[in-house]
Amino acid sequence: MQREISQRDEQIAALKDKLQVKEDLLQQKEGRIQRLLTYTKLSEEEMQESIQKDKLIAEAIKSTEAMRKLIDSFWCSYKGEE
Repeated sequence: MQREISQRDEQIAALKDKLQVKEDLLQQKEGRIQRLLTYTKLSEEEMQESIQKDKLIAEAIKSTEAMRKLIDSFWCSYKGEE
């Protein structure tokens, strides 16, 4: 029984250590976000809107590239039939 309690205590201590590491990382990331917002002079909402726009632009570029590849494959097939 004492051994089980000791093992549980060790597990709890290990989990507390992991939790502290995660909290430290979260605090660092929050600090970076705040510095970025201050540097860019944007509100958090404006930054999120900007990020969303960038994601949409990236998706449009990927779609355009996929369409270009499709057209190229049709063109190559067509040229091969001549």
